[in-house]
Amino acid sequence: MSMTRGAYLEPAAVARNPEYAARLADAGVTIFLLRTGFDPQRTAPALERAVAVADRLGVATWLLAGTWWGHGLSAGGEAMALPDAWQALARRGLLGDYPAHEQQWPMRPPGGSADAAIAANLEQLARCWGPRAICLTHARFRHPAAIGGLFESAAGWPELPAAHWEQVVGGLREITPRRFAELSAGHDLIGALDELARRGAGGECGAGPFAGWFAQRGARLQAAVTGLLDVARKAGGRLRAGVNAIAPHAAALSGQHYGELARRADFVQPLLGYVNWHVFQCGAAWSRLVRGGGRLGEAEALAGVWRLFGLEPRHLPCSEAEMAGEGAAGALEAVAGALLDRVLRACPAQRVLPVLRGNDWPPAATRRLEQRIRAAGCPAVFYQGTTVLAGLPPGPGWE
Repeated sequence: MSMTRGAYLEPAAVARNPEYAARLADAGVTIFLLRTGFDPQRTAPALERAVAVADRLGVATWLLAGTWWGHGLSAGGEAMALPDAWQALARRGLLGDYPAHEQQWPMRPPGGSADAAIAANLEQLARCWGPRAICLTHARFRHPAAIGGLFESAAGWPELPAAHWEQVVGGLREITPRRFAELSAGHDLIGALDELARRGAGGECGAGPFAGWFAQRGARLQAAVTGLLDVARKAGGRLRAGVNAIAPHAAALSGQHYGELARRADFVQPLLGYVNWHVFQCGAAWSRLVRGGGRLGEAEALAGVWRLFGLEPRHLPCSEAEMAGEGAAGALEAVAGALLDRVLRACPAQRVLPVLRGNDWPPAATRRLEQRIRAAGCPAVFYQGTTVLAGLPPGPGWE
């Protein structure tokens, strides 16, 4: 079965290096997914030249459009923030201390006033450049390695009582290795938070406060994403509108649900290549939180955290040092493959266009993953970074 290859690319990389673009086409890349950011005026000159290069090569142009947070976006006074009671918890160190890379970007609230500007950007991109497809990026809440970000709110949004989190942290600081193993074997992360809150409150904290919290913020995000997809389709005629997504271990925490995405979007791009950022960082952040009481060692804490995220510990590092070392490379293929299987249990394969790393993964592992994606019936695979494609050097494309 044949399968399409696409590449995430900066417009300037294609515009300034048409020979680089031609080598990608020779390596079987038939879609250039060009990043447009948040301001189409800023990217227009390079984008115009990049689209012309793609047209000459017979390569389809897709556009990547920013949404509520990310590099180059200023959220200004619209930024979501922790309520006062939660800020007090943060000052006490109860929201962890892990420097998650996504916490550097403030987020505008989905469904808020920023949606009009995002919609106008999508309309302009569709009408000016005639892409075959538009893919929304960062159309989710930031990943759960930024623990505090999970509980940010905006004007008019409900607020999760901070006391529930104090009960969670109190429970974790008293938990024994045996009890933590039992907790992680019987619950996902959201279920574990509710169980700890119930124990801490003597069973009197309502019906799943954390499940309710994540459900309502997911519903807000889902409604906003659906509206933007509809805007892009209406502006682009036959244009396909889709979204990239954090891998399923963290999707519910970030407001994304693969089954719903597959019903509402024309395609879904799971970011399977982001193991270092989306998997390892989440494991490290929550392991540190779990170890705050000093009762669990790092390996015990990480094993339980991996299970809470629905991941098999034997495939994953048992320390932060191992995450940063050469041994982590061996986990990449196993973890990405397991996450692909979870995506395909929730989505029809024809809607799934996985995204792999093309610069910093072992080439043999990347090739095997591409073969696995093809065998699963996915119609395309996309690469961020292009070294693995016909031996192209790192840059000037997506890094």
